[in-house]
Amino acid sequence: MIKISLITVCHKSSVALKSYVDSFLKFHNTSTLENSYEFIFVENSGEGEIIRKVIAPLQVGGFTVNLVESENRGFGAGCNLGSDYATGEMLLFVNPDVVFASSLQALLHQPAGQVWGTCRQFMSSSRIQSFDFFPENKGIIYETLKLYWVINWTYPLFREKMYAVGSFLMVARQLFEAVGRFDERFFMYYEEAELCRRLQKVSRPVLARQVQVLHRCFGSHPSSEAANANRWRGFLTYCDVTQQPELVAAQLQTLHILGLFSRSARDNHLLLKSLI
Repeated sequence: MIKISLITVCHKSSVALKSYVDSFLKFHNTSTLENSYEFIFVENSGEGEIIRKVIAPLQVGGFTVNLVESENRGFGAGCNLGSDYATGEMLLFVNPDVVFASSLQALLHQPAGQVWGTCRQFMSSSRIQSFDFFPENKGIIYETLKLYWVINWTYPLFREKMYAVGSFLMVARQLFEAVGRFDERFFMYYEEAELCRRLQKVSRPVLARQVQVLHRCFGSHPSSEAANANRWRGFLTYCDVTQQPELVAAQLQTLHILGLFSRSARDNHLLLKSLI
């Protein structure tokens, strides 16, 4: 079996993190698996002492836990910092607002070489969003019909066009280092899409169907408006880093058309225009 390093970047995440810790312990027998997992928490909002208390049950259970306190340089930078402390062959980048709905034991038997991907990520009781299309593979039809429902049930057909949603991203440590880790020009959002774009040049993503998590979303944001602003900033960074400026105009056009039917799309159209 391989060893798994769970890396979690925390920003004002103490409330959400309690469910993360409790749910992990619910599905894992510490007496037999304590040497299979290690935890690295990167705390960047000054809540180190609070986080230390929240994660203490993992240490009591016998798991190796490392709390790293740092300045807030963004999600990707925090993940990279956490990976510096990892000793496992497989890295799991897991958001603090994730709730484990099954054991991770199936991941212990993944080959350690070129593997990357995710598990079954539930955004609600019925909606699965483990993968999403790269921005360059989306369009008005995709957005209008909400085709993420389709691709997540038929993902093998579209694997070369998709990235693993970053709330639960697994990647072999050797591969992560080989492709250059997270690009720290991103602050938040789309950093996993850009990383997966590089990973796609090496191998295709896998879906660990036996593993399930619930992602509650927006755990580090004061409001949905703040989350949307960061999301569009991440999108603009993606367009810049991947040298695809034409995606900005295409996205504005899509939002403009969707705005004929949706107040949310109109708001996002105005927000994106304001950030250009």
